[in-house]
Amino acid sequence: TPLYRGLCFKVGQNFRAGTFVLYVEGVGKIYVGDNVRFDGRQNYFYASIRDEIPEIRIGDNTGFGHNVVFDIAGKLTIGNNCKIASGVLFVDCGGHSILPEKRATGESPEEKDVRDITIGNNVWIGIGAFIMPGAIIGDNCVIAPNTVVTQRIPPSSIVYTSQAKVVQIRNISKVI
Repeated sequence: TPLYRGLCFKVGQNFRAGTFVLYVEGVGKIYVGDNVRFDGRQNYFYASIRDEIPEIRIGDNTGFGHNVVFDIAGKLTIGNNCKIASGVLFVDCGGHSILPEKRATGESPEEKDVRDITIGNNVWIGIGAFIMPGAIIGDNCVIAPNTVVTQRIPPSSIVYTSQAKVVQIRNISKVI
């Protein structure tokens, strides 16, 4: 917990972190809401592609499992009441240009290659999920383990398989 308090720009009330030492590479800003819990080790990788400092905002009552990776060059926003399982990867830039000729010469990615990630409220993300550049996950969604999310997911959806099949449900409590 003391390491996070030194690393974060804001830490809410009742913040808890495990005994693992977190890993941080680069410079970024973290804002943590109330009643947030980090279980196990977290890894933070910040890139300096944009003029702004990379930023992570975590809402109230959100919990993280062990070995969650934040690879952020832009902005990651996670809503309130979210559950993020172990081994989840958030990455908002591929770390290289999306243009083949620039990749071949080893050029760094451009600012436009960074696409922010937004996670709504009351979202559950399963073990080993990959949340990729530009993903927007609506409120009340469930992301199944090992699922790759690359697109906008409507509220109250369940997303499963590596092909990210989306099933929109009007009342998710009837399915569960």
